[in-house]
Amino acid sequence: MRKSGHHAYVWWEIGLSEYVFDQSWSREQQRLDALAGLYDEGSIEGFTRLGVGHGWRCLEVGAGTGTLARWLRDAVGPNGYVLATDLDTRFVEAFASLNLETRTHDVVSDPLPECDFDLVHARAVLEHLSEREAVLQKLIRAVRPGGWVFVEDVVFAPPAAHPEMAVNARLIDAFAAVFRARGADPDFGLKLPRLFAEAGLVDTEVRARVPIMRSGSPSAEWRRLSLEQLGPTLVADGLLNHDELELLRHRYSEVGTAMLAHIMVAAAGKRP
Repeated sequence: MRKSGHHAYVWWEIGLSEYVFDQSWSREQQRLDALAGLYDEGSIEGFTRLGVGHGWRCLEVGAGTGTLARWLRDAVGPNGYVLATDLDTRFVEAFASLNLETRTHDVVSDPLPECDFDLVHARAVLEHLSEREAVLQKLIRAVRPGGWVFVEDVVFAPPAAHPEMAVNARLIDAFAAVFRARGADPDFGLKLPRLFAEAGLVDTEVRARVPIMRSGSPSAEWRRLSLEQLGPTLVADGLLNHDELELLRHRYSEVGTAMLAHIMVAAAGKRP
């Protein structure tokens, strides 16, 4: 849905048939908010390093619940422009304003304006797309010369936990299998440096961060809710058994275990 006037943009662009998680699930907003709680701080630090400020035109691809789109809206001010996109914009439409526009958009099949934005950002989007490299080229073309492309995607972390939780390795392997079966890449973050170099982006920087999740706390809510949604499918496909699923549910809810979240690789580069 497009609003009229001088707007900012927010888009989310994943083919419904490809995306691992069900966007219509009753607790999907809660799950996405938990994801934001784990990774927003690092994304915002990246925006700050790139100098995002008043008057910038920004594209947020895969806006989710709009936490980053709202930060960008405030950072660019009334003379700036933020476009937030997603296949399902129901979680961000309430935040639309004169400098923040929400739009339903499929980044694979729908066009993007070219040479239009000072910043294009996508987090945990490209990893889900079988056409990920072509989509990255589309995002680069949307940036004006001198503007920034900022892409963040995961690398599945080792199943380290304390106290040791052997079943966690089974879960990580199961999630990775589901990703690959849908055409997603659970290690796509590691490919970003090569792709940025091949695209001719300059002044590139690549960083990685690994949040620590503590069971029984909000930091583990994202994985617990991901397990709640996908767990029955994992059991039905023979990737976990029922006892392992129940053990994981118990361990993620009880207090006392620390474990690694997925590694988030953040790559930024300037279009010459």
